[in-house]
Amino acid sequence: MIGGDFAALEVTATATEIGVLTTVIEVAPVPMARVLGDEVGKWFRRLHEHHGVVMVCGGLATGVDRVGEEYVVSVPGRESVRADLDPRIAPCG
Repeated sequence: MIGGDFAALEVTATATEIGVLTTVIEVAPVPMARVLGDEVGKWFRRLHEHHGVVMVCGGLATGVDRVGEEYVVSVPGRESVRADLDPRIAPCG
């Protein structure tokens, strides 16, 4: 998931509930910091991490490249994030 706003975290929570391993990439130091502040953002981060979500905060996703059946999300200054599209949550069409 690229972005850590309310809608993104809702999709992340739903995906996690059905067993999809999920990573959130958020440019802010914590999710939802711009709207709710750092303390509430830290609470959301801990909540999602408790449920197995990997949070990559403080880095801007600058590119997404397809490599075979996977995608590689570039986050400068950090290790690239490898991902796939789970058919249970991937967009149709």
